[in-house]
Amino acid sequence: MACAYSEHLDILRGLPIFAGSPPEALKLLAYLSQVESYAEGQTLAVQGQDARAFHHLRRGRALAVRELGARPVPVRELGPGDNFGALVLAVGGTNLFTVRAATELITLTVTGEALNKACDSFPALRPALLTALTRQVLAWEEDFIRRRPDDFTTLSREFGISL
Repeated sequence: MACAYSEHLDILRGLPIFAGSPPEALKLLAYLSQVESYAEGQTLAVQGQDARAFHHLRRGRALAVRELGARPVPVRELGPGDNFGALVLAVGGTNLFTVRAATELITLTVTGEALNKACDSFPALRPALLTALTRQVLAWEEDFIRRRPDDFTTLSREFGISL
């Protein structure tokens, strides 16, 4: 257990979402986090359902899709080192995408219950998460604008400028 705890703590410390989080809060999250295994085709998150967990992919691949009527539209393939679920878990809300294992998959998972316990014990954790998430959103927007200036000009009224 101590080895798994140390490994979980090292992973959490290395994730941008946890940058600036109180060290003691990360220790609690490492203790409460779980390694989960998913078979190919198994669902991790369902579009429109309450977000239940943050997942850090350790091994395998997953596919995020947006259900548009009866037609699932592939959005992104996720692989080792990718994460999802942090934003809606931190602020509450529903999943924007359905995520399924494309291969056998292993994740390090922080549930909403674990996050709430850590935030109750360490009140500075939630603001630190929100700051880290805000920085990520701003970096994504800046990267998009830099890489796709023509698309940004077309989409600017709908882009995250209102944030």
